[in-house]
Amino acid sequence: LYDAPGLRLGRNLFAERDAERAEIAHLVRSAPARPEQSHEQPTGEPTVPIALSAGAVLPGTRYRLIDKIGEGGMGEVYAAEHTDLGKKVALKILYPEHSRNAEFVARFRAEARAVARIGHPNIVAVTDFGEIPDGRIFFAMERLVGESLFDRLARERPLPLGEAARIVGEVLAGLSAAHAEGIVH
Repeated sequence: LYDAPGLRLGRNLFAERDAERAEIAHLVRSAPARPEQSHEQPTGEPTVPIALSAGAVLPGTRYRLIDKIGEGGMGEVYAAEHTDLGKKVALKILYPEHSRNAEFVARFRAEARAVARIGHPNIVAVTDFGEIPDGRIFFAMERLVGESLFDRLARERPLPLGEAARIVGEVLAGLSAAHAEGIVH
């Protein structure tokens, strides 16, 4: 095994699985619920999601959207810039249907808080959490620019052993930091 700085080798990272799961469940249950909102207009119709487009300022925030950089089961991720500070960030914005689900919002908030408290160089930093006027929830995180491991492996396979060991060591160091905070990924 590669001995990454800060990685506790020889320790079974999964030995406390039940305790870690209990901690995660506690974080989800204890996350302060946001005030209940019906997300309905006076006519009883659901709020229409605000269209998001490059160049627009995310309503109710100080983040200008630059480009959509990803999409998944929970929502979309945009490259953005803080309009006052000029800081580049990535915004993870929940889909409207998830933002109306109080349990899902509590999990999303707990995820943001948990990641924010890790504070490790191999874990992305979460810097903000909020809601836009149509009720969608978002969090801002540091914007990482570079080549993905998938692209790297498509370009260069196999990786030299030392480089592969360095990458695996960094991943394990990040996971170890997450596990130390009671987070299982």
